[in-house]
Amino acid sequence: MKIKILVLIVFIFLPITVKAEPSNAVKYLMNEPASMWELGFVRLNQFINTDVAYYFKEFTGWRFIGGAKYDEDQNRIFVKIMLGTKYGDDKSCSLTIKRVREYFGHYYEPIPNVFKGMKESAGISKHFTHYKSESIPKKIRTEIDKMSFVIVEIVPDNSPVVRCEGLLYSDKTSFVERTADRPLLNQKLKSNDKDALK
Repeated sequence: MKIKILVLIVFIFLPITVKAEPSNAVKYLMNEPASMWELGFVRLNQFINTDVAYYFKEFTGWRFIGGAKYDEDQNRIFVKIMLGTKYGDDKSCSLTIKRVREYFGHYYEPIPNVFKGMKESAGISKHFTHYKSESIPKKIRTEIDKMSFVIVEIVPDNSPVVRCEGLLYSDKTSFVERTADRPLLNQKLKSNDKDALK
């Protein structure tokens, strides 16, 4: 009787291991490759909506919407930030675009010594070159940096929308006005736009 009780106790407390096989959907997703380009945009959008958003949400209290996308027609990466505020003007837009550029390692001249070289560690291209490979083109970081463009739209409560834009790695900023034939929101920039390419 004691032996039966001992055997019963051992079976009750014996860990049961069940091995389940991944489903067909999981197997498919595990075996489907993602490109560095796709993963780069996932990382870039995550950075915009965590690190960049943190500053605007925590320190200013502004409503924040941000994201990045690639426009194949213009061969440009667009980083777009929209902020909801009580008021907005060209100065606040200019300061905002400066702050966004700083998050990506670009500091206006004269660059403080402590920030020199930040572009190498904080630049936009780091999101796309996340592992080293012999086959990566040597100038990939420079090429990605040159094709990156930033757009800031400030949407005040009771005023017109303010928009400024420019290359991500430039000190120059253009201000765009709303017109009937060129609406401000979701405006598509043309690659031959002189202000956009300065």
